[in-house]
Amino acid sequence: MSLYVDGVEAFEAGDYDQALSYLDKAIALDPQNTEFKYYKAVVLSKAGESGQALAIWNALVKQYPKEYRKALFDIAAVYTKKRQYENSLQVLEKAIHLKPKGARAYMEVAVVQRELEQYDLALSNLQMAKSLNPQYGPAVDLTTAAIYLEREEFDKAENLFKQVADQDSGTDIGAAAVKSLEAVEQTRRARKPWYVNGQFTWGYDDNVTLRPLDSELLQFPSDEEDAFQSLYAEAGYRIINRQDWRAGLSFAFNHQGYQDLAENNTMSYNPTAFLEYYKRKKYTFRFSYDYAYYYGGGQVRDLQDAQWYLLFDADDDKLQTHRLMTNFTLLEPYGLSSVVNFAWMQKDYCDFTPDAHVYQPGITQNWALPNIPVVLRVGYQLYWEDSENATYSYYSHTGLGGLSAILPWDLTADLQYTQVRTHYDESPQLFGSQVLWKGDRADTLHGFSVNLTKKINDIWRIQANFYHGDSDSNIVRKDPWYIKGGKLYNKYWDPYEFRKNIFSLSVACNF
Repeated sequence: MSLYVDGVEAFEAGDYDQALSYLDKAIALDPQNTEFKYYKAVVLSKAGESGQALAIWNALVKQYPKEYRKALFDIAAVYTKKRQYENSLQVLEKAIHLKPKGARAYMEVAVVQRELEQYDLALSNLQMAKSLNPQYGPAVDLTTAAIYLEREEFDKAENLFKQVADQDSGTDIGAAAVKSLEAVEQTRRARKPWYVNGQFTWGYDDNVTLRPLDSELLQFPSDEEDAFQSLYAEAGYRIINRQDWRAGLSFAFNHQGYQDLAENNTMSYNPTAFLEYYKRKKYTFRFSYDYAYYYGGGQVRDLQDAQWYLLFDADDDKLQTHRLMTNFTLLEPYGLSSVVNFAWMQKDYCDFTPDAHVYQPGITQNWALPNIPVVLRVGYQLYWEDSENATYSYYSHTGLGGLSAILPWDLTADLQYTQVRTHYDESPQLFGSQVLWKGDRADTLHGFSVNLTKKINDIWRIQANFYHGDSDSNIVRKDPWYIKGGKLYNKYWDPYEFRKNIFSLSVACNF
């Protein structure tokens, strides 16, 4: 028995390998002890070996159906976690057959039916569980209120959550009800047909990009630093606003202004039409079209001395774009989700830059870690700009890895690393110097970003951001440097190499 106790203690400490070692030794000494085998299956399931766990539980249920009826709930939990809901229901029906007046089985059935969105059946089984065992009352009421929330019966959900919070104050169920009341208000606001978002940012860039509207081929860091401000505002209305289908229109305005390098200011107007289909806990599909008109350029004005940089009184550069974009999000078992997107864009420049088509497919895989509020992600994105002039055509591969975590005090942290490898269709022509390289130009950008968000309330939040970029290319340029002793010494350098750091602080709202 001591080996069994040691196994239980190791399991509770999270050391599954050690727990299995103790339990295997206990089973070897007492092969007929079915409780040792049952608990070994519990450990295997927690360790991710659900196949082995199911084999042990099924064998116990087959040999001792009444004694190990409890194993049926463990089996059903494994199927539910895998989203094999029909299998889960079949197992729970066996539990009801073995004990028709067992309240737990009806409660578990209702939980699975809720996942299947069989809400009426779930509510009926919840009431059955409550009538068979009144001790299930608080849990039944909490689950019932959650179903009302999912059916968007907000008043019913709110009243029942308040009732549970009052009656079960100081318990885990009461705390869950209080937390759910916040979800009711957030969901009610999110389901309004209209919405308004905004963000104002103060920032500092130690290497401002020249002519930001140009093709990437024409963009050059200036090696100049400057403070900037940006303002983003969006308003939208959902013409169709059902639980599953949503369609609407939005209009966004974005402006970025610099304190000293005002010639790099940008401003854009962006109307959008979108269509969404949403299947709860399964997938989301979104299709959108947006048109954007960008202005670039500006000059320093007197108001900038008063620390207001969002001024615009020049239109040196103009760009308009048409973009079609699809986004498909698939929710998978074990906290996994995949986001697949594809965008096509037409870029019409209003200066000498040739127009271009852009193709942009990508995929991101997210994994919500069990038991801790951390989400990991990895992704890949292809960007291909096909210009009317091959000299301006290029494509890039972007790989990313990152994580987001919920911290105490309503803080959310996000870290991300990206590597962008950009290839150009034609090699650059750098006159007046000798350029040494092999093959066509290829740039590599390493980027690292940190974002910390503080939630003030359901509407307002503050964000602090840092980004570091480090870029170089395969180009080597040879230039005369200095003469010493009658001998000419040359400088070998990469004309496309640069470093960039951006610091910013934002205030954002969502109405």
